[in-house]
Amino acid sequence: MTEEPVSPERIFLRPRDATIAAAAPAFGRAVLGAEIDVPWHAHRRPRVILVRTGAVRIWTRSRIQVLPPSCAAWIPAGLRHAMTSDREVRLDVLSFPHDGAPCPPAAKVHVIQAKPLLREMCHQAAEWGPTPPNPELSSLFFSTFLGLLEGWLQTPMEVALPSPASGALQRALFHLLDRLDKPVGLPDAAIAGGMSERTLQRRCRTELNASLSAWLTRARILASLELLTDSSLSIADVAMKCGYNSPAAFTRAFSLHLSHTPSAWRQITRSGR
Repeated sequence: MTEEPVSPERIFLRPRDATIAAAAPAFGRAVLGAEIDVPWHAHRRPRVILVRTGAVRIWTRSRIQVLPPSCAAWIPAGLRHAMTSDREVRLDVLSFPHDGAPCPPAAKVHVIQAKPLLREMCHQAAEWGPTPPNPELSSLFFSTFLGLLEGWLQTPMEVALPSPASGALQRALFHLLDRLDKPVGLPDAAIAGGMSERTLQRRCRTELNASLSAWLTRARILASLELLTDSSLSIADVAMKCGYNSPAAFTRAFSLHLSHTPSAWRQITRSGR
């Protein structure tokens, strides 16, 4: 992928295709930024990222996952990933020690709704920063955290969008992602990808294990998770920006995918329940 200019109108800003050295990370830290644009990289230690406010996207070669507020992501050690966000976010980032308890069995990014205990433990680690005051206490703290994560990761949230592998399908689908608020579909994507509509449909089934229509619906829903964090936008505004012709149609699609109405989801993420 090539570097894309930052644009507040782009719902799915793509990460830069760069690799950075994975320096030995701190135990915990708080991150506040108007925008996140972290290139492709990997960490030597497993990480947990908790979103306090805003929303971020975590990219891997096979999936794009949206991390809404009051949710956390488990990132295994050695997994190449990137992160982007177009809006201000506040995060707690935890890096676990090499000699901690066995890592939870997850070879991919898992997103979970953060329990109150998880949130409080993330906040504590972030307050400690790179040098916890008591090494014995912090070692027990992180070992306990890892043990709890094994249970929490058993119920991941379905907030992932399959990412195309081939360049042609990337061009086709990212063309749609940049225009979710417009009436675009199969013909537009086929032209952008330089292929026939029939070939595009076949590649979607092969690379994404989904039809273009199903993939685009999921992309709209995941984009709405980020827009719902903006309190200045009404539900009708979010629906329009995600390509729905009415708030009712948006609410039906959202409820079908996430078992909550957009209004209920917004309330849940604000309250941290």
